[in-house]
Amino acid sequence: MNSSTAVNKKLALGFSTQAAMMQVINGERDPVTLEPIVKEVVKVKLPTAAEKKAAKAALAEKRLAKAAAKAAAEAAKLAEIEAKAAAKLAALPLTDEQNYAKAISIVSAKDMKATVTKYKKSAKAAADNLLMLKDLGEQFIAIKISFVKGANKKGEPTYDDVGFSRCINATPLSIVSKRDRSDCVWLHNNWNAIEAFKAEGVESNSVGYLRQLLTAANKPTPKPKPESNAGNASDDAIEGEFELVDGEPTPKLAQTIESVVTTIQGLVDASDHKMVDVLAILNASMTTVIKANK
Repeated sequence: MNSSTAVNKKLALGFSTQAAMMQVINGERDPVTLEPIVKEVVKVKLPTAAEKKAAKAALAEKRLAKAAAKAAAEAAKLAEIEAKAAAKLAALPLTDEQNYAKAISIVSAKDMKATVTKYKKSAKAAADNLLMLKDLGEQFIAIKISFVKGANKKGEPTYDDVGFSRCINATPLSIVSKRDRSDCVWLHNNWNAIEAFKAEGVESNSVGYLRQLLTAANKPTPKPKPESNAGNASDDAIEGEFELVDGEPTPKLAQTIESVVTTIQGLVDASDHKMVDVLAILNASMTTVIKANK
């Protein structure tokens, strides 16, 4: 059967069906007689049991995927809320209990106690060492007094430093280095101030640090800047009588040789340099000045 014949057959079938329907409407034909015609015109293929089962399974799977997506979205939202809460909590300072728990999770409490015990022993040894240096200083000073040879213009005693040095070198005290001798004498001369620092809570037993504290404590309090009037005769009176300290005019204070040496010693102790290097540079500078003045 060619295509035109098939089309014609369908048209004819359609026309006959229409005519049959009109006959039923007009009461000229029993509706039951239409069944063969309807089956021929509309062939409906009903799904099989397997197809129905597959369709049902696909629908269930679709519903499950939708529910899973909804649950995932809710879980993500909850995780975001929890993360924000955790971040807010982390921003708060830890309590002592939390800090302790954090620390011992890194270093055991047993190891901490062991090192703390050593530290306490070391701190006590350092304090005892400071007192021992001060006692050595007392001995150095007692011996040095016997080498007084006169007084300067200010009435301060002068010493036979060469004789004193030879005397010390002939005694068991010769084992003390020259730098430590300076610290010993300084500690003895300033022990009252050091005890005052300790009473105020200073725990350091470093001589260099204690020197810095004492230097700062003895620093003159800046005087209020005097009113300046251009052309005033008081300008001449101020000039030469004051020096600038931190930008403020301060009365000049005379320094003895000993105080200069103590200042230099303190500066060297507070730095990363060695006294022998500083002395070498000073010696070289002195040699240059002497040559320049010849």
